[in-house]
Amino acid sequence: MSYSKLLKWVYLSALCWWAVLAAVTVTAQVAGTADVTLNYTLPIKNTDNSDIPATGLNSLSKVRIYLSNSAIPADVSGLTPTLETPPGTTATVSAFSTSLGATIHARITVCNVAGACSAATNESTAVVTAKVPGSPTFNTLIITVK
Repeated sequence: MSYSKLLKWVYLSALCWWAVLAAVTVTAQVAGTADVTLNYTLPIKNTDNSDIPATGLNSLSKVRIYLSNSAIPADVSGLTPTLETPPGTTATVSAFSTSLGATIHARITVCNVAGACSAATNESTAVVTAKVPGSPTFNTLIITVK
């Protein structure tokens, strides 16, 4: 394999690595615990349609996750993220309180090494629900008449 072909393969492999499907598990403190998983795809292009490099100032450095029990505005620039994690990793948040029947709202942004961050994703929501147990099995009923 020629050197230029090898470099092209390494570059394309790095681009594919950034396009991995990532997940964040949120363990919400309810009357026990609940797991909420956010699945997202990292971008492979900048807003000017140039490729996001695997290294350097324009490479991705962090994913910011915003969670709330109420709606999150589209402009999250003034908000503190619930979690910041390196791209392509799985992370767990355990300090998020909610209750059964509540709606959890989420938005995600990504930032590069230079500190530039993307616009937030559309808001995604999920309702915190509990599983309903199955009915018990009635084995016997004994009646003693006195």
